[in-house]
Amino acid sequence: MGVLFLPVILFGVIFLSTELIRNMGKNFDQSVSFALSSGSFLIAAVLYLLLTGKAKGMLSFLRLRHFRLRHILYGLGGAVGAYALAIIVGQLVFYINQLSGAQAEQGQNGTTEAIGGLSQHHSILLLGFLIAFLAPLGEELFFRGAMLGSLVQESQSKWLRAGSILLVTAFFALAHFQSPTGTVSDLLAMLVPAMVGLTAAVLRLRFDSLYPAIFTHMFYNGFVLVIITAGAS
Repeated sequence: MGVLFLPVILFGVIFLSTELIRNMGKNFDQSVSFALSSGSFLIAAVLYLLLTGKAKGMLSFLRLRHFRLRHILYGLGGAVGAYALAIIVGQLVFYINQLSGAQAEQGQNGTTEAIGGLSQHHSILLLGFLIAFLAPLGEELFFRGAMLGSLVQESQSKWLRAGSILLVTAFFALAHFQSPTGTVSDLLAMLVPAMVGLTAAVLRLRFDSLYPAIFTHMFYNGFVLVIITAGAS
């Protein structure tokens, strides 16, 4: 039953998140549009639980019932691993770009683009709340919580579980893709968030808890935030 609602809600989430950042940012403060975009994932997760009848036992379904301090360490390790994978992927895409003779432009994913814009006009505390807390929380509740949880529940074999991870990771990457350059480097804008999503999904299933995925996402966004703001100062 839950899987039937995935395409509809997913479309709504991607539409809201991308359109709010692109269009509302032109008329409102960019921090407001980013907060609304992140909030749309939270709303979508709640809506998903209501539509699928899982709201009553949502903590168990989302794997949020038992928190352990070691989940923070798992998240930190996951973030470091995801960042290392992103660097490796970036180098591979750059090498492919050179071989193809395409222009050396870099397509940015939504998070990187948003951080760049927000860092010019807002305090580090607000950036930390929006980038390293609100966005990861909302996205993890929806993608690795509601979506992956439902698909894995329907998947009994290891192959189907692996396919569920890849499907959710692909949608997560699509939701973060913005500002296409028309070059091979656009792959980077898709693959970098895919590395974060893939790592978070594997941790979610490995430890049967959403907390490691949430902390992985939070730490990763925090790394990117520090790097971008430090480079801009």
